[in-house]
Amino acid sequence: RGNKISSFDGSIIANLASLMTPGHKRVLVKAARDLRVKDLQTDENLVFLGSPRSDPWTSMFDPVLDFQFAFDPRTQREFVRNVHPGKGESGEYVPTAGGFDTGESFALISVFHNPGNGGRVLIIAGASGEGTEAAGDLVADPARWAATIQSCHIANGVSRQSVQILLHLETMAGSSSTVNTVACHVLAPGS
Repeated sequence: RGNKISSFDGSIIANLASLMTPGHKRVLVKAARDLRVKDLQTDENLVFLGSPRSDPWTSMFDPVLDFQFAFDPRTQREFVRNVHPGKGESGEYVPTAGGFDTGESFALISVFHNPGNGGRVLIIAGASGEGTEAAGDLVADPARWAATIQSCHIANGVSRQSVQILLHLETMAGSSSTVNTVACHVLAPGS
């Protein structure tokens, strides 16, 4: 709430910052409510943490993404909509667990070009905090991230391509256990 960050986000920020090579620019962290449109009009790289319910700015990028978060007012939960399902993929991925529940959930890792600007965008988001944490842990672990990219058969990694990775995770009382890749999409050129 307000300008506070979750404990999940704090550890993700620290882990990502530790991956930066010495001499790079410092990391500038802003809460969603402190962000302005001009902050997005940059050739710098951007990282967003959380789904549109916790960071509404991420929904701005929906037009270039295959997997998008949607909200079910009946269950009061987010789910993942697959707007371009591939062979064997579902059109929707609906969690059975909410935040701090036991069950299954989903998370997205999206890496793409900042539309209309230079730089790249990384969105790490889950249908719950546990999902965001699981996705952040994956991205911040170079060996696991490389294995995930390899299992997705993404040629040349993600340094030049735009991709989205859908993760399935088992949660138990606020912690995620098993995290598996469900789908990998290379996004349209220019994304």
